[in-house]
Amino acid sequence: MLALAVIAVVVVMTTALGLLVGAQAARGQAQAAADLAALAGASQLVRAAVEESGGRGAGPGPATASTWSAACSTAAEASRRNGALMTSCVCEPGGVLRVATSRRSAAGVATARARAGPRSAR
Repeated sequence: MLALAVIAVVVVMTTALGLLVGAQAARGQAQAAADLAALAGASQLVRAAVEESGGRGAGPGPATASTWSAACSTAAEASRRNGALMTSCVCEPGGVLRVATSRRSAAGVATARARAGPRSAR
């Protein structure tokens, strides 16, 4: 009887540890996807600003709806390629993009947020 109790405790502890490791891995993957998505989208914003200025190197101005849409589309694709779902995308002044991602795991849904943009927007 004692042996069965010990085995049951070991099985429960192993399962709990496995779920914890899986949740931590999903959180790390969601954060990596959010970071890369924010960088990809912010790069798109900067590229669009340079193209709009005729290549004169002007700083990022206010984003138009089409620029914002393209940046968020790029961010969503980067997030998807990194195994996460982009749940929000917000274009902030100064060429900054803020994104949130989520990734499912056996323990639930892991979420992460990231923000990227030019150094001048700090």
